[in-house]
Amino acid sequence: MKKYLFPILVNALFAVVDVVLFITWLITKKQELMYPLGFCTGLFISVLSVSLISFMIRKKKLTQTHFDERQLKSRGTCFCVSFFFLLSCLLLDGIVRYSLKYDWSNYLVGIFTWGMISIGVFAIMAIWKDAYTSEGENKLRLSIFLCIVGLIDSIVGMVSIVQNELIVDGQVSVSFINLLGGVVLLVTAVNLFVKYKIDKRKVFIEDEEFETEVC
Repeated sequence: MKKYLFPILVNALFAVVDVVLFITWLITKKQELMYPLGFCTGLFISVLSVSLISFMIRKKKLTQTHFDERQLKSRGTCFCVSFFFLLSCLLLDGIVRYSLKYDWSNYLVGIFTWGMISIGVFAIMAIWKDAYTSEGENKLRLSIFLCIVGLIDSIVGMVSIVQNELIVDGQVSVSFINLLGGVVLLVTAVNLFVKYKIDKRKVFIEDEEFETEVC
């Protein structure tokens, strides 16, 4: 049950945000809430779909993802670095907004931007420390899956930018969120694929050397 706790909490968080936005919209009838409400609803459905697909694949293949002690230690380091990176970004964002009096975006876009970049920092560090996936997971399949989701998210973001513009009243619009999320997923997928090819090449070279020694 513990291994499903994180996706359950993430889905519950998006569900609560959706409900709060919907209730707020019902009370205030503000049209400005329509895009955040639609975005959060779409994000909730996407995360829920990914969680269900991942659960069904793992259940079907009866594979369990276990990280060894080295991987857990590396993941802890990556979490710490990405967490302090997020805090630093939020601090700099606050300085820009309040000290320099420059609101480059609304708070939703700002928080999501630094949150997604921090997640990307964690993912890339974990990939190159060989702690992003467990030994039983298929890196190639996961990189392809992330690439597909990233492409879809990027296309949705670009279409939204074309329809609603990227800069509105001197601020980065909410349309930027989908594009950024897609780019982060694509960068993660590329790093995971490159790491997969490097590891595969290392195994091939080691096998060649072993066969040479035997001969």
